[in-house]
Amino acid sequence: MQKPFEGITFCPTALPEELSRSVSRKIIKLGGTFSKDLTKFVNVLVVGSVATNKYRFAVQHRDDLVMVDSDALDAIYELWLSGEDVTMESHSHFAVISGSKDRMLEVLSERYRLKPLKNFCVFIGRITDDCGGRVDVAQLEKACNRCGVQSCNSRHFVKEPHWDKPTVFVTDYPHGARVEAARDQGLPIIHPKWILDCERRGALLEFSFYQIDDVLGEAWESIGAGACFCWSDVEQRIDKNAVSGNGDGKPQNLSQRSILGKYGSHGVKLWNNVLHREPKASESLETPEPAAKSVAEEDMIFQDMNFCIAYFTERHSLILSKIITRNGGGCTDKTDSTSSTGSTYLLVPSNRPKEALGDTTAFGQVVTEFYIERCLHYKTALPVDSWSEPFFTRFQLNFPHRLVRAGSEQTNLNVAITGFQGVELLHISKILEYLSGMGITFCENLNRQTDTLLINLGSLSSIPETHTLRHNKYASLFVESQKVKVNQVFRNSMKRKIEFIKQKHNIPVMTPGFLLELFARASKLKEASVLNSVTNIYMNDINWSVLCPKGNKDDYKCEIRATSSMETSSLEKPAKRKIPDFHAEQQLSNHKIPRLQPEGNIEPVKRSVSWGKMMSEQVCKVNELQNSASESETEPEDNLHTQVTYGIQKDGNNGKSSPVASSKRLTRQVIRQIGV
Repeated sequence: MQKPFEGITFCPTALPEELSRSVSRKIIKLGGTFSKDLTKFVNVLVVGSVATNKYRFAVQHRDDLVMVDSDALDAIYELWLSGEDVTMESHSHFAVISGSKDRMLEVLSERYRLKPLKNFCVFIGRITDDCGGRVDVAQLEKACNRCGVQSCNSRHFVKEPHWDKPTVFVTDYPHGARVEAARDQGLPIIHPKWILDCERRGALLEFSFYQIDDVLGEAWESIGAGACFCWSDVEQRIDKNAVSGNGDGKPQNLSQRSILGKYGSHGVKLWNNVLHREPKASESLETPEPAAKSVAEEDMIFQDMNFCIAYFTERHSLILSKIITRNGGGCTDKTDSTSSTGSTYLLVPSNRPKEALGDTTAFGQVVTEFYIERCLHYKTALPVDSWSEPFFTRFQLNFPHRLVRAGSEQTNLNVAITGFQGVELLHISKILEYLSGMGITFCENLNRQTDTLLINLGSLSSIPETHTLRHNKYASLFVESQKVKVNQVFRNSMKRKIEFIKQKHNIPVMTPGFLLELFARASKLKEASVLNSVTNIYMNDINWSVLCPKGNKDDYKCEIRATSSMETSSLEKPAKRKIPDFHAEQQLSNHKIPRLQPEGNIEPVKRSVSWGKMMSEQVCKVNELQNSASESETEPEDNLHTQVTYGIQKDGNNGKSSPVASSKRLTRQVIRQIGV
């Protein structure tokens, strides 16, 4: 599979060393070439700063170069990792370009080109008649916005002590209060043609060729003549963009320079002209119209199909109704199929238990919202497959003891996935979310704690078409995904996971049919009215097993116990919060509560003792208690020791011990320190 940057050479300028290494790694992974020298083979210039010799040279001499910043490459890399078509091969706007390299350069030029005036602050002053009516303030403001300025102000000039953004003042009249204020701030005073030339060139031109003091009185055509030496190439590119096409509308053997910047800043206007232009007699009648055709096909996905929406919330029902009717179908929220025409489908939520659906024999088929999402994803009315049918019911899974790791108290089966993308990735994630609390846990990463790996059989080309996995009742899970080209990133990730299982972590590898069979067998138990009974399922069954370690059949036996709808509450709706009655609260707040009056006069409390005296008495009580406790504890030892206890002195009158009086004054701080 060809990578998007294959054949394209990138050159950096003014990128920090760490950022340059990161950008080079991403470019190489995307198939491109990274060169630190600006040679004639370079196609894209990665700009870290416009104040470099490389950037100035490219602006003056290389109209064929596409200028981007590192953020654009990061965005492309993330899209490529997520499986998006970054080359826009299927996009009607770029489909006419046959070569993958030329198409990718066109995408870079039109969608990711660095804006000429990015992060600039532009003040626009007076515009006189000296410009000959070629430009006015309104046109300059629009051009500034198209060039990506940070701000554009044409009404007043605000003095700032420090400019944190590159700032210029644009006018063709070198006098006035605003011009003088800008001069005092040290801002360059630039002629209005600078903005128009930057937009036309698609890059930032130097100020020195447009200084108002140097170009005052010169002819319009001579202003900024030395800022760019490739105006002929620029005009040739603009003229080619203005041409609507020839013959079959597909350019043949176009040079790189004519492809680069094909639409430039006039791309939106040109594209609108192409879409709405009148057909010419000289044009070929076989000119394709992919845009109009795709819209018509998309609007008729559900033609002659009627859906009865049931068990959804009001908001979800409204969204489904709009989507179905917009795509040519009919829908109702009443389960009445007598008034329907064509095919009639009962549309129910995917997490609605099958035993709670009731009698569905009046409808042709019963599908979940997965069916609508799959049809929209593949842009056609698909046959009802195992993804789209109702499957959900509640159960509890007991997995094999062989998978229990030594020394762990594991209760759930840890499951990882690989090879899924698009709508299949969305739906397998939802199913695993439903299984939370039923004995299965979804693991985003494959590691040694993972017990089994679920793989998308449609992405696995090594399984032959004659294999049982491609012809059993769950083979419809992989019919549509098998037709889609798998992104190389997903394919490499899937290969690494399989190699990890084969070499380091030997666990079963199964298809999603195993999960659907869990639901199916639990549903059969409930249909037989044998609640809490147990049935078995084997992980090494050939109907869903891709790889499995050696062992007996019973080594991979799982037990399924059907549970009632009340036992598992992971999918129950949260209780509705009580909405406060603001009207009642307002009435209550407006109601005046009468002020209560005391019956008699309240006399102030008179203290009999001061605070200090109370604390002194409390300290004495505490000391007496401590002394009495110490005397009782040491009384048996008085006859054995003759040493006098420190802190105790003999009373001269009666010979008894008394506490030593404290030398500190009893204050609030002292009371807090002694802990009373």
